[in-house]
Amino acid sequence: MFFLWTFISCSIICFGQASGYKEVTAVSFKNLLSQEKGILLDVRTPGEYSQGHLAGAQNLNFYDPDFALKLKKLAAGKVAFIYCASGGRSAKAATILKDYSQAPVYNLIGGIAARQKAGYPVVK
Repeated sequence: MFFLWTFISCSIICFGQASGYKEVTAVSFKNLLSQEKGILLDVRTPGEYSQGHLAGAQNLNFYDPDFALKLKKLAAGKVAFIYCASGGRSAKAATILKDYSQAPVYNLIGGIAARQKAGYPVVK
C-alpha cells in the first residue's frame, strides 16, 4: 500500500513539474501566497465558489467555453496560484496557463478541500 501511495504521489508531483507548474501542499500554498505577489484563481463553478473560497480569490469557471482565453488575459505574465475543489481542474488550468506564461504557476494539491482539512479558513 505504501508503495502504491508513493508511486501515485510522485506521479502527480512529477506530472506538474514536467508541465512547467509546481504542485504545492496546503501549507506551502499559504506560505507562497504570503511571500509572492500574484493572482489567486479559483477555477471552480460560480456555485462552488459561492459556497466558500479563499480570501482574495477571483473566480474563473473552468467549464466556461472561453476559459483558456480568459485565463490568458487575466493571468499571463503574472505569478499565479490556482485551486479548485480537489486539484484536477486546477492542474489542467495550470498546464494551459504555462503555455502562455513564463511566470511561476502554483497548483494546490488536493484543492480547497486540502486547505480546509489543514484547518485554513474559507470565506463566503
